[in-house]
Amino acid sequence: MPYCPKCRTEFLPGIRTCSECGSTLVDELPEGEEIQVPDWEAMDEKERLMNAQKEADQFRNAASTVYVKKAEKYEDLHSTAICFTILGILGILFCVLNLTGILSLYQNPIQLTAMLVIFVIFTIVGVSSHLRSKEIKGQISEEESLTKEINQWMEKKVTQELLDSLSDPAISKEANFFQQSEAIKKMIQKEFHIENDSYLDAIIDEFFNQLLAE
Repeated sequence: MPYCPKCRTEFLPGIRTCSECGSTLVDELPEGEEIQVPDWEAMDEKERLMNAQKEADQFRNAASTVYVKKAEKYEDLHSTAICFTILGILGILFCVLNLTGILSLYQNPIQLTAMLVIFVIFTIVGVSSHLRSKEIKGQISEEESLTKEINQWMEKKVTQELLDSLSDPAISKEANFFQQSEAIKKMIQKEFHIENDSYLDAIIDEFFNQLLAE
């Protein structure tokens, strides 16, 4: 866990800056310094709400990485591969024809050579994107199958009773949402042995959005 060297407060993994003083977080506090842990029982309702909101902000910052589905990633890579490969090949052809004198549309050899290098790089990017897209394409069905399995599990396990048991009336609605999400994510990780937090965050968010839409 990261800590603030000035406030001596513990933060969630993934956070780099203290929300209170702006200090850069460290992995460990100097020996002898104690971590500041909120005393919830000693707080009044307003203070509890403020601290709960801070924790919710920590959850939001820690989970700020947006997960891109394999199918969407494949489409992006496939489009990139087509565009860069076509542009690269046509550019190389144009440069070679002008360098060899077959065409005389552009006759500066130094600039043509520089352009040729650029178009070769475009072609390399296109080919590498194509290879990567083929790799991703093979993972789409596996991810969709796993996502379907997790959603079916949540439909059975995530009941209103469970959500109520994970709620705290002393904190804000937003803080409760992140508290529930984190608890459900740990349950899924234990059940399916998945460590990709951003993937699970995306699935859980979609699940809750569907609940709200119903």
